[in-house]
Amino acid sequence: MKLSLEKRKSEVNTYQETIKSLQMSSEEHALIGKLQHQVMVSRWNEGQTNKKFEELIDEIRALKLEKGNIEAKVRINHG
Repeated sequence: MKLSLEKRKSEVNTYQETIKSLQMSSEEHALIGKLQHQVMVSRWNEGQTNKKFEELIDEIRALKLEKGNIEAKVRINHG
């Protein structure tokens, strides 16, 4: 009976350790999933920022071209 009780305790300890290990593994997987999501969101935000930056650069180029055209017209009219 004493041997059977010790065997049972050993089995319980083994199961408890297995459960802890699985829980830790699940927590690690959850953390990895959260981190992957953060990376994905960061990359999307970076893409949006780059797109907006390029749009602003194009707008600046267009404004500079328009400014040059206006300056040329002013020189012609006052020249």
